[in-house]
Amino acid sequence: MSLITRFAFKISKLLYRKSSSSFKADLAYLEKSQKQILANLLEQSADTKYANHIGIKQNLNYQTFKNIIPVQSYKDIEPFILEQKKTNNNILGGTIDRYQPTSGSTSSRKWIPYTKEILAEFDHAIGPWLMHIFETYPKVLDGKHYWSLSWMPDELRAEMKSTDDLSYFSWTKRIFMKACMAVPGELVKAKTTKSAQLATIIYLVQSRDLSMISIWSPTFMLSLLNELKENQDYIRKVLETGNWGELQSELQNLKAPKCHQTREILSQWNGKIDSEITKKLWPKLALVSVWDTANSKEWTKKLMANFSDVEVQGKGLFATEAVVTIPYKSEYALAYKSHFYEFEVLETGEVIASWDLKEGMIVRPVISMGNGIWRYTLNDKLIVSHFLKSCPCLKFLGRMNDIDFVGEKMSPDLASNALSKLKSKVSFEFEPVSLLGQSESTIPFYSVLIEGDNSKEERDLLAKEVEIILSENFHYKLARELGQLGETKIICHPNAIERYMNCLLGRGMMRGDIKIEPL
Repeated sequence: MSLITRFAFKISKLLYRKSSSSFKADLAYLEKSQKQILANLLEQSADTKYANHIGIKQNLNYQTFKNIIPVQSYKDIEPFILEQKKTNNNILGGTIDRYQPTSGSTSSRKWIPYTKEILAEFDHAIGPWLMHIFETYPKVLDGKHYWSLSWMPDELRAEMKSTDDLSYFSWTKRIFMKACMAVPGELVKAKTTKSAQLATIIYLVQSRDLSMISIWSPTFMLSLLNELKENQDYIRKVLETGNWGELQSELQNLKAPKCHQTREILSQWNGKIDSEITKKLWPKLALVSVWDTANSKEWTKKLMANFSDVEVQGKGLFATEAVVTIPYKSEYALAYKSHFYEFEVLETGEVIASWDLKEGMIVRPVISMGNGIWRYTLNDKLIVSHFLKSCPCLKFLGRMNDIDFVGEKMSPDLASNALSKLKSKVSFEFEPVSLLGQSESTIPFYSVLIEGDNSKEERDLLAKEVEIILSENFHYKLARELGQLGETKIICHPNAIERYMNCLLGRGMMRGDIKIEPL
């Protein structure tokens, strides 16, 4: 590791020590900290057009705030965001840095205002998280890191100011963290996602001192490893010549890396992705930070099977719109120093303050932020699992993406259980990916997407078994008996995960953000 990288890590630790110490010191003072954040947000947004529209005033106490300010969805706020984006007038409040696109598997693209204030709120969460990593996994300081890009669809790549994950940092911290990165931030200038992915895996394999990989979805890293397998000849040639070759026009702003040591390792490689090749490529790799809860859990197991002597740290809930939890002391602690948090109790529908949470409650977040967005709901389901002093810890259970074509009330939980049961019903190998609701025909129906090369007889048996399992749900069975739903089908493909991802990419999702959802 170079002296520059070592120095950059040292400075980064100094910069984040203060926010980490503050987070630790105030764990017992959740209500006080949260009420101060609410007061600051009320003062910041007072007298803006949007604040006046929903009734925001300075000096509101929490109970009055809760009674008069409505809970919001993106559709409620969208006209004000688009007006502000178009006119550059300060309609919501805060100092605009950029507009960050986001989308979900069942929603259209959203534009989230990133202000100086909300970036500072993100920073308040990143500090304790990073210091926790440095202290818990000290070997990550022995080499460079890969922090995934917030991958943009091709049509947005040219217009985005920045999609580097370091753009969540303040500019001073960004300078030092940039020196610790294995993949240059300039990769966002690549013209296509395909060329950016290939360049990413090339930069990674030539980084002999890679010590940490920080990604969001485990399937994204699996796809990068697949790029390594599928493009061995091209990657070896780039590492030998230091030239992008056929991708030169798409990567013209980037210097191609040369590494004869890695080229030699790849020339003797049998093409199988396993712990043997990853250990040879990245002998210093100590940690992979990745989603590992809900449906990402199984995919993370598959990813980590390709590494030996590498620890895994589950990520908290860090959405484009807001940060909710960070990994801290083996828990997913509420990032209580960032935004103002409330939670909808899903059993009752009541919205309560963070300091009124109780262990075992199943909730979804309602968040007020420094970009002038108030009481914004995320469609994420969490359970209150623990407390660190007064600070609640919440475990992610899944997205609240129910499908209800005709009253069958299909939920991610039901789908996940059905896919698990299906694996136990047959003796042959197959890999269930997702239950897909399909409505393009006269009668809607469900399909099970599976990865494999199964015979027609095996697919027919799977279709029969999954129909039995789904019919255990009263509402599904009734819809089938009434002829409102068609029979379940099996979609089998040897590269089903890539097909799944391409489908969501076509809807505007970003590759690095795609989770394999059960439904």
